[in-house]
Amino acid sequence: MNTTEPSTTRPSTHPAVTGATARNALTLVGLAGLALFSVLYLASPAGYFKLIALFFYFDQPRDPPFQDLTAVMTSIECWQKGYAAYWGTGTCGGFIYSPLWLRMGFMAKGALPGGVAGLLLGALFFLSLRLLPTPRSRPGLALMLLATVSSTCVFAVERGNLDVLLFVMCLAGAALLSGAWPR
Repeated sequence: MNTTEPSTTRPSTHPAVTGATARNALTLVGLAGLALFSVLYLASPAGYFKLIALFFYFDQPRDPPFQDLTAVMTSIECWQKGYAAYWGTGTCGGFIYSPLWLRMGFMAKGALPGGVAGLLLGALFFLSLRLLPTPRSRPGLALMLLATVSSTCVFAVERGNLDVLLFVMCLAGAALLSGAWPR
């Protein structure tokens, strides 16, 4: 006996969003913001720092962008030269991450300048947003866009935090395992 029950879900009152539109919007907004902040830093570092201070609601920062990533790259280089990365003074001390990061020789400071590596990491982060599930409605897309430009995401990318790299690696791994790699 084949019976069909009426659907208990209500149709959405919001227009649907296509997958390509949502994925492209997140990526384009993120990459445009990265490009804008990069040009602003190159043109006027003082203006860049003032904008960052307004965006994050704290005292004006003085460190150049991608400071976390640069510190990790420096620690890797120090460790390769035989210096203690976890204790010590100066640029070769105070490493706070897992010892596995010290074995990533391709991330040593001499391999790529910190600014270039930070820009590549930021670009990878925003490109990886294409791997997220597609929102089903415009309010869902708006929520994802707000999360993309939230102070937490912007701060993590601006500092070059390793959590951004872990996020990209986890998202890529999940997409490969599920067979959902975008074409």
